[in-house]
Formats: sequence, structure tokens, C-alpha cells
Amino acid sequence: MSDDIHQKDKKIWNTLGTLIALILMLGYILWVINSQWPFIPAGSVFLSILTNIMFYGPMILIMIVTLEFFADKNIILRVIVIVLWAGIFIISFYPEILNLVRK
Repeated sequence: MSDDIHQKDKKIWNTLGTLIALILMLGYILWVINSQWPFIPAGSVFLSILTNIMFYGPMILIMIVTLEFFADKNIILRVIVIVLWAGIFIISFYPEILNLVRK
């Protein structure tokens, strides 16, 4: 019974990871094309959304892949991973850190 639940968890995380990876791939393609041939107006909402996807997307993908890996592991390991990731995610909201990363 427990193995069935873990397999379902892995399938859910795998599906989410694949979806996020596809969104990131499309976002990266748009970002690279826009840097060579600017077609998205500077300061537009779409460019802001694309920038945030490219900044937060990898963090979310790392979390999903990590949770997929730890789906059948000890709950303590999963909690440790979630706490570490939450710390990284919270720290990323400080403007000084964003300015260092986005230079």
C-alpha cells in the first residue's frame, strides 16, 4: 500500500517537473530571441512575467525534482529539503540579493 502511494507521489512530481521544464524552455527561448531581436517592449508586463519565470522557475524545478527523488524516502529527509528550499526562496525576496543575481 505504501509503495503505491510513493509511486503516485513520484508520478505527480514527475508530471509537474516536466510541465515546469517545458515552461522554462519556452521562456528561455523567448528570452534569448528577445535579447537578439527585441520584440517585447521594455518595461512591459509580459517581460516582467518572463523575467520572474526565468528567476523563480529554476528554483521551483529544483524543488519539484528533489521532492520527486525523496518521495519514497524518510519524512525527516523531505522536511529538511523543504526547510532548506524555503530558506532559499524567502531569502530571494530581499532586493539586495536580487540585484546581485540580476547584474
